[in-house]
Amino acid sequence: MNDVKHAMQQENVEGKELDGHHPKFDGSKSQNDYGLDQHADTLAVYKDGELKQQIELDEYDPSQLETELSHFIETSKELYFEE
Repeated sequence: MNDVKHAMQQENVEGKELDGHHPKFDGSKSQNDYGLDQHADTLAVYKDGELKQQIELDEYDPSQLETELSHFIETSKELYFEE
């Protein structure tokens, strides 16, 4: 998560984390109950409540992850949030 948070700060974007270890997290609920359609261990982009794209964090070597995250965030901004 540190890589994700760092990449988001560099790209000046905000995000939210669903933390399964948080005391208020109800493990009996599905991600859909929290309004999410994405897979676990991913960073996803939602626009108007709809999942647009996601990146699987486990697919990347730790040495490449930050670069891939920055690219994913930059591309997402261009595709979904720039007018």
